[in-house]
Amino acid sequence: MRIEETAGIVRVTTRTIREYGRVGLLRERERHPNGHRDHLTLLDAPGAGGEEIYALLGPLASDPAVLALYERLDELAGAPADDPRIGPLAAEMVAAVPDAVFAAIPADGPVVAGFEEALLAEFAPAQAEVVRRVMRAFTERGRR
Repeated sequence: MRIEETAGIVRVTTRTIREYGRVGLLRERERHPNGHRDHLTLLDAPGAGGEEIYALLGPLASDPAVLALYERLDELAGAPADDPRIGPLAAEMVAAVPDAVFAAIPADGPVVAGFEEALLAEFAPAQAEVVRRVMRAFTERGRR
């Protein structure tokens, strides 16, 4: 599968997939005879609670309340990084995640250098600030 196809499926840019590879989130895959690589091994973390976390998060993908939060995140596309909607939205996003997800995250899980920068590069300033706050809350809550 070409990188463009993978990017379309997971709804990120090819730049993001390449950056994830650069910072070590994606394993470097050998090329097939046709010159393509399989990129759909995003966040493959065997033994790190990955499958359990995905199973717990799966139902959220179709929850109307969670989808409404993402619509609110989309509304911040043109807003500055100090928009007053950022704090409440970040807090609501964290609150939407079941406690079982945090329990499934290993306390000594891998921290990949450059992950935050690669992820946030895809967002507008206000959106990036929401995601940054959510990530920090996840880190803090996961350590409890």
